Amino acid sequence: MKKSTLELTKQAGVVPLPTEVYRSLNFDARGELLLSWLDKSGSIFVDCVGSHLEPSEFKHLGFQFPTVQRFTDGRWLIADKRCREAENNARVFSQDMELLREFRLDDAIEQVLVDTKGGIWVGYFDENPLGLREFSDTGDLLYDFNNSSGHDIFDLYAMHLDLEGDIWVYPYTDFYLARISSGAVEVVVERCPVKGAKAILVGGSHIAFFGSYDGDGVYLFDFRSRKGLLVELTVDGKPVERPVIATRGETAALLWQDSIYLVTLANLINATKV
Repeated sequence: MKKSTLELTKQAGVVPLPTEVYRSLNFDARGELLLSWLDKSGSIFVDCVGSHLEPSEFKHLGFQFPTVQRFTDGRWLIADKRCREAENNARVFSQDMELLREFRLDDAIEQVLVDTKGGIWVGYFDENPLGLREFSDTGDLLYDFNNSSGHDIFDLYAMHLDLEGDIWVYPYTDFYLARISSGAVEVVVERCPVKGAKAILVGGSHIAFFGSYDGDGVYLFDFRSRKGLLVELTVDGKPVERPVIATRGETAALLWQDSIYLVTLANLINATKV
């Protein structure tokens, strides 16, 4: 397959962590990048990447696979991706890290994101095929994709929030690409050219698929012209392999070897023109 190369520039360093430490990378509702990890004591640390502040510590929550988000008003949301039956696995904290409430988002969470209106979007993997749901900040169910869209998600591989505030989903097993806008669902690509991508980035007529069943790299696809090209991401000439990825708007953040790198759709489009 024909491909281009994009050399990445380091944006920030992060706290070096052992490879066995569970970590999560997310953009919050304000577009700020959060790196969270779980230490041996069970405390969850959150680094606001690039802020030069000391990481925040949430002590002994009892979560095993935590993912962290933040609302536009500064409140924190911490959710555990795995939980037992009838167990609350989401907690909302004040900006000063005081517990405000807790509720259940259900088990087998693949991804959580908070939009600018305070909606909590939760995508699930196949051990609990609920598909995609939206909750309020008090845990009330606002939207259920599988029960209201006329389409089905068995395992949500990737979810993305674009610059317009629309949600994009890329589900297994069909690997179609759909946009959710004000509750209306549009399938933009019925069969994506990439299977098994770990993250997606959408803007204009372009979709970037990060990774696939075949390996790393980014496949940039124009869904109007139906043309695409593989872009290999490199640092100092070496391929970036198995990074942790977060996306929002037209920017992706990659955590690789204790450093953060940013990739935009514009970067990828320019790389394909060289």
